[in-house]
Amino acid sequence: MSNNNWILAGLMTAAMASNLGLPVAIAQPAPEPSLAFEQVFDFFRGEVRDRRRGQISGSRPVRGGELPCLVNPGDSETIWHQKPLFVLRGDIAQIEVQPLGNAAAQPWNAAPAATESGLLTAPYDGEPLRLGSLYQMLIYENQPILGPVQTVQIPFRVMAAGDERDRIAADLEQITAELTHEQANAEAIAQAKADYFLKNELPADALHILFTVEAPSEELVAAREALASDLCSEELQP
Repeated sequence: MSNNNWILAGLMTAAMASNLGLPVAIAQPAPEPSLAFEQVFDFFRGEVRDRRRGQISGSRPVRGGELPCLVNPGDSETIWHQKPLFVLRGDIAQIEVQPLGNAAAQPWNAAPAATESGLLTAPYDGEPLRLGSLYQMLIYENQPILGPVQTVQIPFRVMAAGDERDRIAADLEQITAELTHEQANAEAIAQAKADYFLKNELPADALHILFTVEAPSEELVAAREALASDLCSEELQP
């Protein structure tokens, strides 16, 4: 496992302990990854999985710029949220979202906003995406002389209406109710929901939850940045 993986394991462990009110004696990487982190590793760094996230190959960033990287959602993934969060890195000018196979449809577009660490985020704020529909995210990167140029299309699907979707909604409400009763803070609740999404094979929704925590702790911010850096250390392989 790379150094980033060990660092992230320690950061996630410290963040969870802090949120649950447990003492954290020493702020250092854990000697071995926790079970929760092993699940994250399986989803985002496991060798048996397709590289649905990572550095976009064939890109030519402006001088001194960073190669674009897809963090969320992953290529061809199914998402539960109808208003997803797009997370990227690199010299990206704009993204667009439109129904797959319907080039005539008016796309939703946004210029991703940079965080202090350099991550780019764009929360979808258009009409809720249609249940069961296929969409594509078009990524435009800045290139020398040419300016913004579309370089890649990332397809994804919104989970259809039905028993599975309803079960997830009910389970999320139960998680919120139980942890609120236990007086857990918002970050601890978000971490529990993210873990739930991972267990249900919905990694894009897990990252959505972790990257939309309001007023996140320093540990969670550092963990998110370490994960993004690790993902972007390898190429996207659709």
